[in-house]
Amino acid sequence: MKDRQYSHFWSLLLLLWIVSSLSCRKEETGPPAPLSEGNQWILDSMRVYYYWNDQLPARPTPDPDARQFLAGLLHPADRFSYLLDPEHPLPAYSSFAYYGLEYAFTQLKEAGDRWVGIVMLAVPGGSAATQGLKRGDLFTAVNGQELTASSAEALHQVLKEGKGVTLNTVRLEDGQLKEAASIMLPPTHFTEQPVYLAKVFGQGAQKTGYLFYNYFDGRFDQQLLDSLYKLKQAGIRSLILDLRYNPGGDVSSAALIGAVVAPVQASALFVTYKANRNGGTINSSFQDALNDGPYQYTFDQLGPYRLSLSKLIILTSAGTASASELLVNNLSPYMEVVQIGEKTMGKDMASFAISDQGATPKVSYTLFPLVFKLYNALGKGDYNEGLTPGIIVDEFSRLPLRALGDENDVLIEQALENAGGRMAGKMLPGRPVSASSVTRSRFFPPIIKKR
Repeated sequence: MKDRQYSHFWSLLLLLWIVSSLSCRKEETGPPAPLSEGNQWILDSMRVYYYWNDQLPARPTPDPDARQFLAGLLHPADRFSYLLDPEHPLPAYSSFAYYGLEYAFTQLKEAGDRWVGIVMLAVPGGSAATQGLKRGDLFTAVNGQELTASSAEALHQVLKEGKGVTLNTVRLEDGQLKEAASIMLPPTHFTEQPVYLAKVFGQGAQKTGYLFYNYFDGRFDQQLLDSLYKLKQAGIRSLILDLRYNPGGDVSSAALIGAVVAPVQASALFVTYKANRNGGTINSSFQDALNDGPYQYTFDQLGPYRLSLSKLIILTSAGTASASELLVNNLSPYMEVVQIGEKTMGKDMASFAISDQGATPKVSYTLFPLVFKLYNALGKGDYNEGLTPGIIVDEFSRLPLRALGDENDVLIEQALENAGGRMAGKMLPGRPVSASSVTRSRFFPPIIKKR
């Protein structure tokens, strides 16, 4: 009786396996859903170049929206691949692009937990600076809508659309927010000069240089060199490089800073690019990286500018990304790099532009898939969750925000302590913020490697 029961059990199990196998085989051999010409071009490109090309879906679901189709192909760890479609431009970009404004929304405990916007950065020449806004200013409403927990996301969107906004500014007095002014910001075109400020702290043999650098832009490399040269002439012994809102940019400019501040040779390895099996590995020296820039500086040309410091202090935040993170990670084999501030964004990969180069292009897209993982000369990389500072400081722990370069700015204060060989002081508790610089850096193009 028991043998018969086992026989029936195995027979039933075999039957279920056969049915399941036939069903799976039918699904595998069935005709795939047809892809549009645009979908197929995206898929073919990703199969060749994408870092995770071996994990692409075999039969992706078609989608008339090219960006949505790409999103369905991406690896779970991929936050940064993107596609430009000139026929369907993005409806919003950033408050930085339209107004030269970086800001954060937070609750102000000093004013009964009222929600406020805090101006983090007003770019010289941008609408915000032109209309009189400055770092540390507060506002409580956008286009007449009060900032609250429930309205914050909608107001973030309004500030990204570039249709012009009006901010109701306030000042904090004796625990009360008092109306200050209503400031209209029209969208304007401006060109950011990435070196905002270069100055020297201290006297004698204890001079520390400070440089606020907000974008790795090779077009302004000579201005960058001129600022570093002035610091060298002043006799600095250490340098504070402020990258707290820097979203990245040209690797050649990162290599330029490295070549000037670090005691390295032209042939020293700056960055290793590791692609999929189709792309292999590319080792790039400091000179190789400089050759990708618009000026193609040589180490002989850089001789008069070189500082060759033993220590570099870099200020970071959650908006510090891409080439900024590369500089933090890839100078560490050659000098002491002290990171102060908050954990960075975690853009540890590079891309390049892919478009249809045929005589009669079938698609008008430009695809930027993540292609390379980035490593330093010691093989260290894989910081997709961000680089954690050795000294963690929240710049919003002390309000109002000080002007850039102010020695009482909480990050600069800790940097000067470190530059002088003293331990960091007691930290004030931080506060949760929602910062526009993080959004900008998230959607800012990843490192673009020349093909």
